[in-house]
Amino acid sequence: MAMLSKVENLSLDFLNQASQAWVEREYNRAENEEMKSSPLKQYIEVKDVSRPSPDEETFHFSFTRSDTRKQRKTDGTIKIKGIRYEISSRFRHIQKFRVRYQSWNLSKAYIVDNRSDEKIATIYPHSTVVNFYKKI
Repeated sequence: MAMLSKVENLSLDFLNQASQAWVEREYNRAENEEMKSSPLKQYIEVKDVSRPSPDEETFHFSFTRSDTRKQRKTDGTIKIKGIRYEISSRFRHIQKFRVRYQSWNLSKAYIVDNRSDEKIATIYPHSTVVNFYKKI
């Protein structure tokens, strides 16, 4: 920017061209302190600099909010935003759960560990139709 301070009628197009020239000629060829090499040299020598994308389930879990819910002992469900979720019978002895869910997509929620925030189980909305036919 110091080089361009005396340029009159500085346009966005000229600024873009000057920036491109600086990036290509100086920045990409100068040694970077952290890499101990120039960005251009790193690009040429390193085969893959990308990071693997997380799987879909991990990605969805990343965009959840955390809350605590109390289990109803009568039917083994918890309620999130007006929707009942069925809790597996192996968790019936637990009174309070820490859950994570997406507020815009309530098709599933997660029971998580209180301390580590790791996913323990995926829970789904309670189906009264399925339970009705189980009783018959």
